[in-house]
Amino acid sequence: MMAQMSPSLSLSQVKDLVNLARQVAICKRSGVCQKRNGANISRSIKLLSPLLEEIRDVHHPLPPSAVEAFHKLHHIMHSTKLLLDECREGSCFCLLMKIAAVSEKFYNLNKKLVSNT
Repeated sequence: MMAQMSPSLSLSQVKDLVNLARQVAICKRSGVCQKRNGANISRSIKLLSPLLEEIRDVHHPLPPSAVEAFHKLHHIMHSTKLLLDECREGSCFCLLMKIAAVSEKFYNLNKKLVSNT
């Protein structure tokens, strides 16, 4: 799958990353369940926003390794947004029933985010 990616990162892809980072950062927090996990990963992604905005505004070509890292980062941020939405929209009782699995998802996303940056 990685071999099929474009070797360059277009301006629209960088803008998409910036918008996705903003969406995750301002995503309405869940009630009681997974509040801390959601806040932690949102804060981590919010800290990446200035870097992404700088890359968007500079318009210099990026090395292939950076392009691949940004594609991975996009996947991580999209997965994070989906998980935050699931926690926000799901019932607290349901989330409590699967608390270990949801916590593990947050842990794995955080781990990927840290290892990718």
